[in-house]
Amino acid sequence: MPENPPVRVDVEWALWGRSPETGRDGVLACSAGRLGPENFAEIVGRYDTGTPDELPQVTVAWAGAGDRSYLTLARQEWSAEEDRYGRRTATVRLFCVPYAALGGTPVSYEELHARFAGVPLPPDGSAPLSVELAGLRPEELGVRVTDQARATAALLLTGTPVCVIPDAVLSLGTRLRFLDTVAALLPYGMRTSLSASTWTSGTARHRIRLSFSGAGPSGFHTVVLNGATPPPFGKAAAGYLDMLREASDLTSVIGALAGSTGPLTFRDGADEALLRLEHAVHGRPADVAATLAACADAIDRRRWGVLRERLPRLSRQALMTWGPEARDLHREVVETRGLLSARSLPSDVRADLHDAVLLLAYGPALTRADVARILDAAGEPSADLVAAIVRHAAVDLDVALLLGDRPGGGGVREIVRRADAAELVAWVAAHPDAHAQVDRVLAEVLSRRRSDAGAVQAALRAHAYLADAVAVRHAGDHRAQVGVLRDLLSAAYGRPSLTDEQRREVLEHPAAASHPALREAAEPPNDEPARHETPAVDEPSPGLTTTELAISCTVAAVLGLAILGVVGLLIWWVFS
Repeated sequence: MPENPPVRVDVEWALWGRSPETGRDGVLACSAGRLGPENFAEIVGRYDTGTPDELPQVTVAWAGAGDRSYLTLARQEWSAEEDRYGRRTATVRLFCVPYAALGGTPVSYEELHARFAGVPLPPDGSAPLSVELAGLRPEELGVRVTDQARATAALLLTGTPVCVIPDAVLSLGTRLRFLDTVAALLPYGMRTSLSASTWTSGTARHRIRLSFSGAGPSGFHTVVLNGATPPPFGKAAAGYLDMLREASDLTSVIGALAGSTGPLTFRDGADEALLRLEHAVHGRPADVAATLAACADAIDRRRWGVLRERLPRLSRQALMTWGPEARDLHREVVETRGLLSARSLPSDVRADLHDAVLLLAYGPALTRADVARILDAAGEPSADLVAAIVRHAAVDLDVALLLGDRPGGGGVREIVRRADAAELVAWVAAHPDAHAQVDRVLAEVLSRRRSDAGAVQAALRAHAYLADAVAVRHAGDHRAQVGVLRDLLSAAYGRPSLTDEQRREVLEHPAAASHPALREAAEPPNDEPARHETPAVDEPSPGLTTTELAISCTVAAVLGLAILGVVGLLIWWVFS
């Protein structure tokens, strides 16, 4: 692999320390360039590492943005002169390399330190230093890579700072080489947002992304040098670590990553870093469609070993961000090759395959439209596919109703039961043509006739008693419309039939004018009299007719004779 050529750059500089006159820390001298004393002071303050146990220490970082981005190196060392109390004080020699001036030539942190560590600083106000910097040497860095260096690089992609705890006393050069090795395992452009230090205080609050320390601060990832490799945190970090471990030629990988000099942040660059590493490891851009097709071929031929070999790469590709055109292409392969309807998959690959396919073809946050399309493509989805949908969808009432009671839905069914009456009624009003789902929601609404009648009544009035939706759901079937609406009114008012006042309330609603079924539903059934709001005044019952009176007398006489006969028999029996 050809070495990166040297590059000459003008480096702005500053000396920070304690003023002999004032006894205060500040910029003692600086170059006359684009950066002024305020800029240098801000850089020193931003990357303060706390009070060091020993000196010298080195911090590499970045400053500025866009065309005014700088790679910075700060060397903290003892001053050559004592202060007015006869004490040696710490000074910071700060060097700022314009990133654009490198012209795409990657330069290692070791090279920056080697060029600046002993260079004498000119007087205050002098011109920037003109320095020739050697290009990064991948072969030197490749032989230093350990599994802990790989894991540390991967952990940085989580966005959480990483603290490295040495297992022994390490020289400044050894610590700087480790930081350089870790940085070399990331796209070079990430150095425009990477800060790293050979030492930070374990108790100070600092903004260093990667550093050595005696103790890991709370909230930091911790790597013990020469200890157990820490587990990756998050899928992006795990995928990155897996790819670094797969790489058989780290020199080539580091060289390829070094050529990726476009600025890249840690805040949103993990997926791009994965893509660039994929290219570096495999020597070509990630071809997701080809990987999907290869997985489909393996499934068709039941070559489960081949599928297990292909799946890790597919899972890593799923962690990257893909645009609409790429997703359309992925979705076409997924649906035409039946990857959603695959059956008899080995249990150890189902979850990973479904997760990767859904992410690549439909996106990281599935919408109701996505879920509907997935269910349509899958036919009758397996429980594992339904479980994957639940993992990646924003499971709201829409999605819960689409998934229904399918196996694998887990707690999805509870979403319908937990929804309030207003949400349920509003859903029916918005989706009247989703017949199966409408029936399920209406059944849930009706089940609340005793527990939540007031809320049901308010929701129904707000949506015209669902007269429009019921007319769509049971189009052309007047009797069915009346039956459903009557049930809804019963649930709303908490009684089988309405009082006069309740009936007037329904009939005076604008929806009643255009929906005969609603008007009829408000009336009592034919076999039930109307229920009045107040009871009628009691009236005397009419007398019996002559025929009714005669019959009553005859029955009474017969009963009397029968009773007398029984009594006579009892007397005879006693005295005989």
